[in-house]
Amino acid sequence: MEINNIWGKLNIPVKDSFRKDIQEGKVPELPYYIVDQEDLKQKIKDKIFAIDGDRMSTSYITAAYGNGKTNVFRYLELFFNKTYSSFNIDILYSRADPERVDLVVFLLKKIEDIYLDQIIDAIKKSKENDYDYSKFAYEFQESFAEIKQYTDKVFASDNNEELKELIYLGTGRLANKRYFDRFELAHLKDYNRREILVLFLNLIAYSGKYLVFGIDEVEKIPERSKIRFNHFLTSYRELIDLFNKINGHYLIIAITQEEKSQKLEEVNYAVYTRVKPDIITIQPISSNKDKKELIKYLNEVFGTNNDVEEVLKLINKLSNLKISENRLLIQEISKILLSTSNEFTDLNQILDEKNLKEEYEYTHDNLIKDDAFKNIHRKFFDPLQYYLESHNRTELVRKQDRYFLDAVANEIQYFIFNEDKDNIENEVINIKELLIKEKENINKVIIYSPKQLELGYSNFSNIEKQLLIIDYDPKELFTLLEIYRENIDLQENLDIIISSYTKNQL
Repeated sequence: MEINNIWGKLNIPVKDSFRKDIQEGKVPELPYYIVDQEDLKQKIKDKIFAIDGDRMSTSYITAAYGNGKTNVFRYLELFFNKTYSSFNIDILYSRADPERVDLVVFLLKKIEDIYLDQIIDAIKKSKENDYDYSKFAYEFQESFAEIKQYTDKVFASDNNEELKELIYLGTGRLANKRYFDRFELAHLKDYNRREILVLFLNLIAYSGKYLVFGIDEVEKIPERSKIRFNHFLTSYRELIDLFNKINGHYLIIAITQEEKSQKLEEVNYAVYTRVKPDIITIQPISSNKDKKELIKYLNEVFGTNNDVEEVLKLINKLSNLKISENRLLIQEISKILLSTSNEFTDLNQILDEKNLKEEYEYTHDNLIKDDAFKNIHRKFFDPLQYYLESHNRTELVRKQDRYFLDAVANEIQYFIFNEDKDNIENEVINIKELLIKEKENINKVIIYSPKQLELGYSNFSNIEKQLLIIDYDPKELFTLLEIYRENIDLQENLDIIISSYTKNQL
């Protein structure tokens, strides 16, 4: 399948919220062009070119946090789902779910939710064309013999409602034995779901539609449980072993790989040997050529006309501060282009300058030992209230609702502690309800959002109030506030650090 324009520039929206998100380095909100990463772009392009072939394929993307894994998925979504839907390639993006670690069952649920009617149409089309339906199920060879009775029953039916029920039997939505008895079928085992997935994917391909499954944030699974991660990888291996029986489609796995994280070959060597040629590592943008390309593109995004070489010089002066994330690089270029600040504000750097690094690490380690970060949302507001009272600020602290109201400045400062992106919608609803509740008292809303949440201004497009989103680490700010509360002699320097950390809002 020829798609020559993939990885080209896509149209940029003109919303102010979009530009604010880019200024904050919200990389997933910049899916309109991907700078650098030529190896990644070529490998994904090659896989997509072969998506209508005679086997499924995969890529296993690794990168440090903030280097643009999610950005890749967002670009592909925008390209295929919205801009060039005529290619009949659907990008199905999902974040990994630590509660559902069987990859085959996870993908079956996706197919069931979206492609039920398409599967039914493909069944009917193949019958009209007298197509040998056994080819959808590897001609019932090997383990596929176990789903022959089920497949025969599916292709014997012409009734849409009956076909829906039969498909639900295959996906596991209907799992009770009485449903199988109704169709005089042997009860399918959970392991048979692998062959069922092959059957359905081949039917979708027969209909002319091809799927790219994007599973992001897989690191959430080992963070929850190593056993669950091994289960996930085992199901991944089992699926890979079926790729030669699936006509087309593409599966992309993306995982944040930090320095201390175990590598795939150490966790599951069997999976590693299968995907070794398909592993793609996203590196930070480092060459001057690529930095200049990014500067030019951000000039275009912001409608600025800064000298590219001069901006590059300023950025390269920051190299000793170790800008190791593409997210931070975008932040710093944006600051220069918009003349908001040319200083790289890094907590470790400020702590070093104020000779407080050792005190910070000592306090942080003690808080870990005392389980102080457990249920941090309940403990955070005590040191915060102490800090506010020590500055004679007239705040109404609402611990239960995670905000305080500054009656003098007429602003709300709202704190988010949950880093799960699935929780974003709930937080947006909470903030909107809070605005209704306090509408007479506020002019501005300041939201402290965990860095990894990557909360963007575009999430609040309908909010008229002045809005400021501050990316932070709740544990870092909690530690700073605790040091402040426990060390009167250090408060002068801590005032500077906390103020800098919160963009002069605390």
